[in-house]
Amino acid sequence: MTKSLTIRAARHDELHLLRSLERAAGRIFAGVGLDVVADDEPPSIEELGHYLTLGRLWVAVDETDQPLGYAMVSEVDGEAHLDQVSVHPDHGRQGIGTALVEHACKWARDSGFHAVTITTYRHVPWNGPLYARLGFEVVADADFGPEVAAIRATERAKGLDIQPSVVMRRLSRTNRRSQGFVEYERVAARYQEGRALPGDVLARWGSAVRPYLPSGSIRVADVGAGTGIFAEAWPLWAPATIVAVEPSAAMARAGHVVDPAVSFVQGVAEHLPLRGASIDVVWVSTAMHHFADFHLAVEEFARVLRGGGRVLLRTYLPGRTEVTWVDAFPGRVKWEARFHTEAELVTLFSAHGFALTEVSDVFEWSESFSASAQWVERMRNADSMLTALSDEEIARGLGALRSEPARVGRLELTLVVFTRG
Repeated sequence: MTKSLTIRAARHDELHLLRSLERAAGRIFAGVGLDVVADDEPPSIEELGHYLTLGRLWVAVDETDQPLGYAMVSEVDGEAHLDQVSVHPDHGRQGIGTALVEHACKWARDSGFHAVTITTYRHVPWNGPLYARLGFEVVADADFGPEVAAIRATERAKGLDIQPSVVMRRLSRTNRRSQGFVEYERVAARYQEGRALPGDVLARWGSAVRPYLPSGSIRVADVGAGTGIFAEAWPLWAPATIVAVEPSAAMARAGHVVDPAVSFVQGVAEHLPLRGASIDVVWVSTAMHHFADFHLAVEEFARVLRGGGRVLLRTYLPGRTEVTWVDAFPGRVKWEARFHTEAELVTLFSAHGFALTEVSDVFEWSESFSASAQWVERMRNADSMLTALSDEEIARGLGALRSEPARVGRLELTLVVFTRG
């Protein structure tokens, strides 16, 4: 992980470096059968210079000001179009591509564009699945404009459509309350039943977060509070008043929280209904991946937190967090793509003045595969991991769990703490 990352406008004297970077980035496509991409010629110096002149070419640089990746945007069919996002493979899987995409999307939003589009490979892990997690949605062939169609035709003529490719779009100005992984208005009661946590699990989380809380009385914003399972637990962990921010009125009603220290308000992470510098701790429990705009959400966290305040995330970290039963299900790459990696979280939060303070795993419980199968059946449409999978993948996973009913699996989630500078 690079120690610091800055995204800035590219310079003329760097254009030849970007061509070399593009060649290196292209070579990794050979590993997934896309030699034609690996062999494709990078944009020329003249093409890159055109984007630079328009102010639509950015580089991600490290602490030595060395370019690690770049992005460039054009206008296509009246929308911003990501023509290229490339990261040198020596610095891959560190959240740099995500940071470049978010920077380009913020530029598009600030420039008044309604949406950002991109053409990409549907199944290449660092293409379609990544963009889907960042809020891009596949556009049907009948729904994109003539200029995007011309780009697709050019790609086909160059042989770049050797694997399934798609057009994806992300709205710049949106009224979406979440990524839409779960219809919470419809499944609120089932969610409350399936996500209720035993007292010993809540106590372990209390022990995990307590070292990162300021002394004395505190004010906590539980963002994406759901039915209030953790909002109700916080007063047991610390002398705290809790503002539970939840977009779904049905979820808030399903919780039946009556503790006077807890108040529910309807709102979204991107526009928190809270005054600036009024919160000591922002708590986000398995909700970060649902937010419609990650950067806007973290900007809001920085706005409402007092100096030195902290964001505490209870989350799943791909490659780290252990949830044994999920290994039984095919399609893991699809649901893991919905969650941020540790490196992506660090890049996201550091862009808004936060420093990583702690990453630790919290054991929740062990249970038989038979019990896990029952939970999956009950929560099929109420859990964001499960909604990523097809009915066939769910059926195959349930079959695998039931073939070893007595096997005991482990479930943990990870605490990630960021401190505001």
